Amino acid sequence: MRGENERRPVKKYTGPLPDIRSSGDGSLIRIRVQPRSSKNAIVGVHASAVKIKVTPPPEGGRANVACLKLLAGALSIPRSSLEIIRGGRERDKVVLAAGLSTGEARMKLARLLSRLRD
Repeated sequence: MRGENERRPVKKYTGPLPDIRSSGDGSLIRIRVQPRSSKNAIVGVHASAVKIKVTPPPEGGRANVACLKLLAGALSIPRSSLEIIRGGRERDKVVLAAGLSTGEARMKLARLLSRLRD
């Protein structure tokens, strides 16, 4: 049994990682969005893309806004640092995370994904 001040051991994420590439401005992250879901959440990796469920429908770009807000929170960066550069009207998108290195993005997403497996 652990004492009150002991931390839980950190589990290293060993599952598939999303496709994250370097860009001159930051990192390019592949995502797959599922609109009209019952919850807003990052749920895992699907075909080397971060799978994100959002409650708003895709009409008027509402699902994109919810998706970027959720991703910004997960990466601990301002929403203004994220921009959809490909796939604005599709489920599969590429997002630019300005000012975020690929190493930082991989580390933050791996930490998030390891918590999903608990």
